[in-house]
Parts: sequence; structure tokens; C-alpha cells
Amino acid sequence: MLNELKLHPGTYYIFLANIIAYLFLEYKGGTEGIYGQINLIKYGARYGPAIIQGEWWRLIVPIFLHIGIFHIFTNLIGLLIIGRIVENFFGTIGYVVVYFLTGIIGNICSFYFSPNIGAGASGAIFGLFGTYIAYLLINRSYLGRVGKDMLLSVLFIVLINIFFGLFSNGIDNTAHFCGLISGLIIGFYIIPNIKNHRFRWVGNSKVSFFYSQLFRYLLCIFVTYVFAVIIVNIKSNSGY
Repeated sequence: MLNELKLHPGTYYIFLANIIAYLFLEYKGGTEGIYGQINLIKYGARYGPAIIQGEWWRLIVPIFLHIGIFHIFTNLIGLLIIGRIVENFFGTIGYVVVYFLTGIIGNICSFYFSPNIGAGASGAIFGLFGTYIAYLLINRSYLGRVGKDMLLSVLFIVLINIFFGLFSNGIDNTAHFCGLISGLIIGFYIIPNIKNHRFRWVGNSKVSFFYSQLFRYLLCIFVTYVFAVIIVNIKSNSGY
């Protein structure tokens, strides 16, 4: 277990943060039913009217909140599966950046289309799947048959989840879809080609690679911020 923590610290610390948030909300009265909705709003769930009033942190905090045991169980299983894979090839910093940005983008899009209460890590998890798909596509010539088989498997999992989401009640399909697409876009922008299972250095040194990636991360964060500002201003002016 300690070895796993060293290899995938981002995944396991995010996993732990979700567990702590869930147990805290259960201690405070739970997340289901009328009282549960009040509890969720009180402790940071996505809620359109509150975001319009300036509570922007509600685009971030819901990534760690869940509604009921089944919700958190399914999301954390997905996190453990795809999170460790993405952290392996992307590194902890890149993994955490993608997780937060795609989760936030999913919440921004859901906020735009609905004022309802929302919570869950699924937008970020779909974002990780999108990033992994980008990785497999970018490096398809190097990965060969194994990469193609992995791509087909991941696409199958994603499509099955989207299909069931479309025909199930209480599923935030907007967050899922927008998380997936944003992960795909971010992945295509950030992920370099691989060589011998490691990223190929950009430029003449590791330093140039570091600054190249840092610039890309910061640009993605800036674009997400601008996107959030635009969407919140639109909804503030037009309402629901």
C-alpha cells in the first residue's frame, strides 16, 4: 500500500479527500432527501443561484462531494482505475491539473444549463478518460496493437457509461460529456509523444521541457478561468 501511495500520490490523496468529505457530510446529516439537499448547499454543492451571487468556489468543491453511498462508490472505483493509469504517464502534477480543470469545466457547463444542486467527481473522472484517449491517439504509432486494443476498451467503457447516463434519472450527463471533451482537448494540447515509455524531452534539455509543460498548464488554467468568467457573467445577466 505504501508503495502504491508513492507511485500514485495524486490518485490516493484525491481518493482520501473524497472519503473525508463524504464522511463529514454524513456526520452533518447526510446528502439524501430534503435535509440532504440543504446540507449539500450549505457545504459547497454546485447551486446556480449561489454561484450567480459570487460563490465561485461552488465550481470546485462539488468535485469532492457525493450524494449517497452508491454515488461515491462508483466514482471512486472509476477514479482508482483511470486515475492511476493517467498519473503513470502524466505525472502527479499534470494529473492533478487535469483532474481539477476538467472537473471545474464540467461544473461550469452544468451550471450554465441548470440551476439545480449538483455534486460528484464524475466530470473529472470522465476528463481523465478523455486525457487517456488523447494519449493513446497521440502515441498510437508507438503503442501499436496494444494501444489500439486499449483505445477500443476505453471507448467502450466511456460509451457504455454515456448510454446508461442518458437513460437514467439523476445523472449529470452535461458534466460527464463536457468533462470528457475538455479532457480530450487538454490532453491533445499537453501530452507529448513518448519514447521508451517516457516522455520525449522538448528542446535541448529537461529544463526546456519543464518550462514548456509549465506554460501549457498555466495556459489551460487561464483559459478555464476565462471560460468560467464568461459563463457566470452570461447567467448573471440572463438568469435561468
